[in-house]
Amino acid sequence: HRIDAQLGATLSNLTTTEMQQNLAEMLISQPRRASDAVIGEGKQPPRFVEEIVLPLFNTMAVRAMGLDRGGALYRIVENGVYVTAAAYHIYSDPKMNKFNKSFKVVFPSPYLDAFEQTDLLLVDEHDIPADERAEIMRAVENMYGNEKDEGQSINTLSPGAKKFVYKVQIKSRSNGPEGLTAEEDKERERFASSRCKSKGFDNYDYLVLNTRRARDLIAAVRS
Repeated sequence: HRIDAQLGATLSNLTTTEMQQNLAEMLISQPRRASDAVIGEGKQPPRFVEEIVLPLFNTMAVRAMGLDRGGALYRIVENGVYVTAAAYHIYSDPKMNKFNKSFKVVFPSPYLDAFEQTDLLLVDEHDIPADERAEIMRAVENMYGNEKDEGQSINTLSPGAKKFVYKVQIKSRSNGPEGLTAEEDKERERFASSRCKSKGFDNYDYLVLNTRRARDLIAAVRS
């Protein structure tokens, strides 16, 4: 359809990122949802994301792209959904994160996620002045409400407001240990330098999670 290759890649990246964010939010907020089907007495509604949405996406991806490429895309999205949802819980609970704080966790715009590798924004609401709180909330609203914002509302916060905002990059693994490899350590430094400090954010985190731990954490939160 004569779509520019670079533009097509950009739109694909944004679309995939937005879908992954939406599924992670649904995994957090709607662990189970009743469908139009009649649910038998004593039976729970299905786990909406795990039992309905993700299997459907897998089928669609494989049909559209073939078993290898479609399956690879599905695994990337599935892993991203679980670790993002798990990270949301980690930063919401002071006992689970290294900062020992309960943050207001915000999903950034797909642009910030896709092109600045910022998977979550954390707002430290402890002792935050009213003016800075209001400024941050206006920026978040504009980030979602203005399609042309491209994350600039967050990046152009005042220095005072930026003190209360943390940028987070999440590295997902299908399995294995969660310590940083040499390459990941370099990636963490690049994120800190180019996406955080250069834009005036001194607070950030680089979180590595494997899918098994993410699933276990989500199950523990639900229990």
